[in-house]
Amino acid sequence: MKVKWTPFAMEEMLKIAKYICENFGKVAKDKFLSEVYDVAKMLGRDPDAGKREPILEHRAKTYRSFVVNKLNKIVYFVDNNHIEIADFWAARQSPDTLANRVK
Repeated sequence: MKVKWTPFAMEEMLKIAKYICENFGKVAKDKFLSEVYDVAKMLGRDPDAGKREPILEHRAKTYRSFVVNKLNKIVYFVDNNHIEIADFWAARQSPDTLANRVK
């Protein structure tokens, strides 16, 4: 299944990658990006791998999330024959902010 990133999710992920590069170096950034793309690829093979996102249960779409590392997760839904990554969420934030960010 094809994996598509919303512009918002991609921007959020790239902000975190930039922060990692500036504070921890290029090797750490490359490792982070590798982890992110490995998870996205795995979701393309197994869309049900993520757990249902409880904060978004009231939405018409079924949102799922998958933890990339202990600080970040991918929030996505299945739409027809592709996976749409709706947000790349830093888990250090209040869960309530996720409901406001995902459209």
